[in-house]
Amino acid sequence: MTMTEPSSASPQYVCVASVLPVRRWRHVMAFVRLSMKVREQMQASPGLVSGNIRADFLRKRFYTYTVWRDKASMLALMRTEPHATAMRRFAQASLPAHCS
Repeated sequence: MTMTEPSSASPQYVCVASVLPVRRWRHVMAFVRLSMKVREQMQASPGLVSGNIRADFLRKRFYTYTVWRDKASMLALMRTEPHATAMRRFAQASLPAHCS
């Protein structure tokens, strides 16, 4: 197999994946409610290529991924409601998140 450099015409996407561990059971349902609102916001966001959230309720963990056409689109979602509130609330109710 030969590896080639992407051409300038190749699309360059921004991909984000995260593992979001919730600290206490009492925070799980609040996180689920906020996640549904953020998911609706995400699906209506210009620049979204793909994205989803999965829950592992037994471990109180949520897994997310998004693929964006560009960084500006991703940042626009992060800075607007309800995502901005979700990030603040989740920071208070969670263990450290893992993102890439």
